[in-house]
Amino acid sequence: MTSLRGRFQRIALSVISGIFLTARPVWAASSFYYELQGGVTQIRGAAPFFGTGIPATADMGAAFNLSLAYSTSGGQIPLEVQIGLNHRLSTGSNGTESSYSLMASYPMVRIQMSQIFVTVGATPLIWRRVEPSAGIENFSMPSSAWSYLGEAGFLWSVTPQFSLGTAAAAQFVKAGEEMSPQPVAEVTAVLRFYFGFSGGGSGARSNSSNEFKGWRYPFGNELRGR
Repeated sequence: MTSLRGRFQRIALSVISGIFLTARPVWAASSFYYELQGGVTQIRGAAPFFGTGIPATADMGAAFNLSLAYSTSGGQIPLEVQIGLNHRLSTGSNGTESSYSLMASYPMVRIQMSQIFVTVGATPLIWRRVEPSAGIENFSMPSSAWSYLGEAGFLWSVTPQFSLGTAAAAQFVKAGEEMSPQPVAEVTAVLRFYFGFSGGGSGARSNSSNEFKGWRYPFGNELRGR
């Protein structure tokens, strides 16, 4: 199992590195961004994964997500492909008795059309934690498990290089023949920061995100009389 996970990591990194190296000659422009998400999550149907102590629907918990991604067009075309790495932490509890956490690292693919984006990912790099209280220690990796991610979100541009947004996501874990949790559902706020623009000509528009439509205030309402 360790060997399989190692091969998967090497393949994922090779694919992402290869696309990074070959994308610039193909596309007129490109950019990178990192993204922070925080919100609420709820774990459902997770007894086979965490153990019998967790209820069918756990108490609401916190979601923390971090992404580093590459845009293959740098915001220069309406529909673009983005690839990257996404790390997620979701928590829940059964009151005051136990705290449950699921952590996963996904190679991800995003399709963004203007302000709307959709994300998919799959990974064997998942960890779980069952402890009396919340924390970041004592995570363990289950054997023969894969986690699958689906996400959709909406962005509001604040500046050409910074956007706010909201997203909803679901993670499904399959261990052997059993799907559990099903799902880990979450709603988050999004902070996205762009950097590393290249190509695509000069001017402000060549150094801006796909969702940026011109200077707006406050957060999406066009200025009048400008």
